[in-house]
Amino acid sequence: MSDFNLRAAVREVIDSTDLADPRDVAAKVAESIAGRDLRRALTEALATFVRVEFGRGRMTSGRPSLDRPENGSARSAKVSAFRAHAEQWRKKLRDRVHVGASHWLLLADCSFENLTTAAEERRQLAVANGVAAERYERYAKAVEAAGVERFGDLPESTLRDLLADEGEAAA
Repeated sequence: MSDFNLRAAVREVIDSTDLADPRDVAAKVAESIAGRDLRRALTEALATFVRVEFGRGRMTSGRPSLDRPENGSARSAKVSAFRAHAEQWRKKLRDRVHVGASHWLLLADCSFENLTTAAEERRQLAVANGVAAERYERYAKAVEAAGVERFGDLPESTLRDLLADEGEAAA
């Protein structure tokens, strides 16, 4: 078995290039993967992709379609939507839920402890997202106040102060 590490390969490309688009980084990483490591890399990458699809499924699973059926009958569309909505809760039981420490369960299989862990994990993510939003607002205000086009065009002292504050907050 090889000692291939997809995370290390991705970090290498991120650290050694100025590529910003994830697709460009992925293409560059793919160029460097030996044939014998392709299945392992794909499995690692697909795990993240599948997790994203879990989330997308949760975002759309609660909304029945209100599209008209092909015969154009508005009444049938309403009846179909009502029936789909009436059974939607059953489908929700199959939602995949991350419950900490890389552990996933179907919603139906979650215990009290699993659900409280999932709730706390999401609260922590919400706080982290709020902090990140405030940071980007500070950056935007600095760009506007300095009358520059891009964040990287700010005076070095401003950049140093803004980014040093971020480093201290993370420590």
